[in-house]
Amino acid sequence: MDIAGPKTRKDARGVALQILYAMEIAEHDPSDALHMMQNGDKRHREFVQRLVHDAHRYRNRMDELIGSKSERWNLDRIAIVDHIILRMALCELFHMPDIPPKVTINEAIELGKDFSTDQSGRFINGLLDAIYLEHEQDILKLKIDDPKSKGSAQNKRKNPAKTRPAKEKNRGGSIS
Repeated sequence: MDIAGPKTRKDARGVALQILYAMEIAEHDPSDALHMMQNGDKRHREFVQRLVHDAHRYRNRMDELIGSKSERWNLDRIAIVDHIILRMALCELFHMPDIPPKVTINEAIELGKDFSTDQSGRFINGLLDAIYLEHEQDILKLKIDDPKSKGSAQNKRKNPAKTRPAKEKNRGGSIS
Protein backbone atom coordinates (compact mmCIF):
# COMPACT_ATOMS: atom_id res chain seq x y z
CA MET A 1 0.00 0.00 0.00
CA ASP A 2 1.42 3.39 -1.01
CA ILE A 3 0.28 6.64 0.58
CA ALA A 4 0.73 9.95 -1.23
CA GLY A 5 3.20 12.24 0.51
CA PRO A 6 1.92 15.34 2.29
CA LYS A 7 1.92 18.80 0.74
CA THR A 8 0.63 20.60 3.85
CA ARG A 9 0.74 20.05 7.61
CA LYS A 10 -2.96 19.12 7.46
CA ASP A 11 -2.13 16.49 4.81
CA ALA A 12 0.73 15.29 7.02
CA ARG A 13 -1.65 14.54 9.87
CA GLY A 14 -3.87 12.54 7.51
CA VAL A 15 -0.86 10.60 6.22
CA ALA A 16 0.33 9.92 9.78
CA LEU A 17 -3.16 8.67 10.65
CA GLN A 18 -3.14 6.28 7.69
CA ILE A 19 0.31 4.97 8.57
CA LEU A 20 -0.55 4.54 12.25
CA TYR A 21 -3.77 2.76 11.27
CA ALA A 22 -1.79 0.36 9.05
CA MET A 23 0.64 -0.19 11.92
CA GLU A 24 -2.23 -0.94 14.31
CA ILE A 25 -3.92 -3.40 11.96
CA ALA A 26 -0.85 -5.13 10.50
CA GLU A 27 1.45 -4.66 13.50
CA HIS A 28 4.19 -3.00 11.42
CA ASP A 29 7.25 -1.36 12.94
CA PRO A 30 7.21 2.47 12.46
CA SER A 31 10.25 2.42 10.15
CA ASP A 32 8.67 -0.22 7.91
CA ALA A 33 5.32 1.55 7.88
CA LEU A 34 6.86 4.91 6.94
CA HIS A 35 8.07 3.36 3.67
CA MET A 36 4.42 3.48 2.52
CA MET A 37 4.69 7.28 2.23
CA GLN A 38 5.61 8.38 -1.27
CA ASN A 39 6.98 11.82 -2.18
CA GLY A 40 5.53 15.01 -0.68
CA ASP A 41 7.11 18.11 0.80
CA LYS A 42 10.27 17.32 2.82
CA ARG A 43 9.33 19.27 5.97
CA HIS A 44 5.87 17.69 6.02
CA ARG A 45 7.32 14.20 5.52
CA GLU A 46 9.59 14.90 8.50
CA PHE A 47 6.54 15.96 10.53
CA VAL A 48 4.81 12.68 9.60
CA GLN A 49 7.88 10.71 10.66
CA ARG A 50 8.08 12.51 13.98
CA LEU A 51 4.36 12.14 14.66
CA VAL A 52 4.36 8.43 13.78
CA HIS A 53 7.44 7.69 15.89
CA ASP A 54 6.16 9.70 18.87
CA ALA A 55 2.64 8.24 18.71
CA HIS A 56 4.15 4.76 18.67
CA ARG A 57 6.79 5.51 21.32
CA TYR A 58 4.38 7.17 23.78
CA ARG A 59 1.30 5.07 23.03
CA ASN A 60 1.08 3.54 26.53
CA ARG A 61 1.24 6.94 28.23
CA MET A 62 -1.27 8.38 25.75
CA ASP A 63 -3.60 5.43 26.38
CA GLU A 64 -3.38 6.08 30.13
CA LEU A 65 -4.43 9.69 29.56
CA ILE A 66 -7.27 8.66 27.25
CA GLY A 67 -8.44 5.99 29.70
CA SER A 68 -8.39 8.45 32.58
CA LYS A 69 -10.92 10.69 30.82
CA SER A 70 -13.08 8.15 29.00
CA GLU A 71 -15.12 7.31 32.09
CA ARG A 72 -17.84 5.27 30.42
CA TRP A 73 -15.71 3.91 27.59
CA ASN A 74 -13.11 1.26 28.03
CA LEU A 75 -10.27 1.71 25.50
CA ASP A 76 -11.37 -1.37 23.53
CA ARG A 77 -14.72 0.29 22.80
CA ILE A 78 -13.21 3.43 21.25
CA ALA A 79 -13.09 3.28 17.45
CA ILE A 80 -9.55 2.53 16.26
CA VAL A 81 -9.39 5.66 14.11
CA ASP A 82 -10.59 7.87 16.99
CA HIS A 83 -8.08 6.21 19.32
CA ILE A 84 -5.21 6.89 16.91
CA ILE A 85 -6.31 10.51 16.38
CA LEU A 86 -6.37 11.00 20.15
CA ARG A 87 -2.86 9.53 20.50
CA MET A 88 -1.56 11.79 17.73
CA ALA A 89 -3.13 14.90 19.26
CA LEU A 90 -1.78 14.08 22.71
CA CYS A 91 1.70 13.62 21.24
CA GLU A 92 1.42 17.06 19.68
CA LEU A 93 0.20 18.59 22.95
CA PHE A 94 2.86 17.01 25.16
CA HIS A 95 5.84 16.57 22.84
CA MET A 96 5.67 19.19 20.07
CA PRO A 97 6.12 22.61 21.64
CA ASP A 98 6.02 24.47 18.33
CA ILE A 99 2.33 23.64 17.73
CA PRO A 100 -0.27 25.70 19.62
CA PRO A 101 -2.74 23.57 21.63
CA LYS A 102 -5.78 25.08 19.92
CA VAL A 103 -4.41 24.14 16.49
CA THR A 104 -3.73 20.57 17.66
CA ILE A 105 -7.24 20.15 19.04
CA ASN A 106 -8.95 21.69 16.01
CA GLU A 107 -6.95 19.53 13.62
CA ALA A 108 -7.79 16.39 15.62
CA ILE A 109 -11.50 17.26 15.49
CA GLU A 110 -11.28 17.73 11.71
CA LEU A 111 -9.45 14.40 11.28
CA GLY A 112 -12.23 12.72 13.25
CA LYS A 113 -14.88 14.29 11.02
CA ASP A 114 -12.97 13.40 7.83
CA PHE A 115 -11.84 9.86 8.66
CA SER A 116 -14.26 8.50 11.25
CA THR A 117 -17.93 8.75 12.29
CA ASP A 118 -20.34 11.68 12.49
CA GLN A 119 -19.94 11.74 16.29
CA SER A 120 -16.14 11.47 16.31
CA GLY A 121 -15.47 15.20 16.23
CA ARG A 122 -17.52 15.80 19.37
CA PHE A 123 -16.04 12.76 21.13
CA ILE A 124 -12.46 13.76 20.30
CA ASN A 125 -13.11 17.37 21.30
CA GLY A 126 -14.57 16.34 24.66
CA LEU A 127 -11.71 14.03 25.55
CA LEU A 128 -8.93 16.37 24.41
CA ASP A 129 -10.57 19.32 26.15
CA ALA A 130 -10.76 17.39 29.44
CA ILE A 131 -7.13 16.22 29.19
CA TYR A 132 -5.92 19.68 28.17
CA LEU A 133 -7.70 21.39 31.07
CA GLU A 134 -6.25 18.90 33.57
CA HIS A 135 -2.69 19.29 32.21
CA GLU A 136 -2.89 22.86 30.93
CA GLN A 137 -0.05 24.24 33.06
CA ASP A 138 2.37 21.48 32.01
CA ILE A 139 1.44 21.85 28.34
CA LEU A 140 1.74 25.64 28.36
CA LYS A 141 5.06 25.46 30.19
CA LEU A 142 6.38 23.15 27.48
CA LYS A 143 5.12 25.53 24.78
CA ILE A 144 6.59 28.62 26.46
CA ASP A 145 9.96 27.13 27.44
CA ASP A 146 10.84 25.70 24.01
CA PRO A 147 13.10 28.06 22.00
CA LYS A 148 11.42 26.96 18.72
CA SER A 149 7.96 27.84 20.00
CA LYS A 150 6.49 31.16 18.90
CA GLY A 151 5.36 31.74 22.48
CA SER A 152 8.68 30.95 24.11
CA ALA A 153 10.12 33.31 26.69
CA GLN A 154 13.38 33.33 24.71
CA ASN A 155 11.62 34.51 21.52
CA LYS A 156 9.73 37.19 23.48
CA ARG A 157 13.03 38.56 24.76
CA LYS A 158 14.40 38.67 21.21
CA ASN A 159 11.37 40.57 19.92
CA PRO A 160 9.64 42.35 22.81
CA ALA A 161 7.49 44.45 20.45
CA LYS A 162 5.46 41.33 19.65
CA THR A 163 4.69 40.58 23.30
CA ARG A 164 1.02 41.13 24.12
CA PRO A 165 -0.79 40.93 27.44
CA ALA A 166 -2.46 37.58 28.06
CA LYS A 167 -6.21 37.42 27.60
CA GLU A 168 -8.37 36.04 30.38
CA LYS A 169 -9.18 32.37 29.86
CA ASN A 170 -12.72 31.32 29.08
CA ARG A 171 -13.39 28.38 31.36
CA GLY A 172 -17.06 28.11 30.41
CA GLY A 173 -16.79 26.16 27.19
CA SER A 174 -14.72 24.21 24.80
CA ILE A 175 -11.24 25.37 23.88
CA SER A 176 -11.69 24.59 20.22
